[in-house]
Amino acid sequence: MKTLLLVGAGYGLPNRDGLPRIEKQDLHPRVSLFPDVLNSDIFDEEFLRRVHYIRKIIYRLLPLWFGQITEAYIKRKDYNAIITWFERLGIAYAALLKLLCTRVPHVTLMYSMIRPSL
Repeated sequence: MKTLLLVGAGYGLPNRDGLPRIEKQDLHPRVSLFPDVLNSDIFDEEFLRRVHYIRKIIYRLLPLWFGQITEAYIKRKDYNAIITWFERLGIAYAALLKLLCTRVPHVTLMYSMIRPSL
């Protein structure tokens, strides 16, 4: 089973290299487990930098979350399920699926249980 994980972009999230260290300290949800455990691809801000040239230009003109859900919709047939992490992504992607009458297994993680920053 192949899943796609949409992680909120533009929220000051750490880069992928520093993510395991921050997750180990319980300062960030364990997003890095998804590729290994669920055979997931992660769509984040870094992924949007590697899309087709024309789409990259269009996505720069729009909010990051809009580029993410649009790219996820384009790639949806390559995956068995789509997981969205953060309310804005989940609700927007679900609305897009409903608007276009598309049936795709979709799960939204609305909250994460991490230590509050002091």
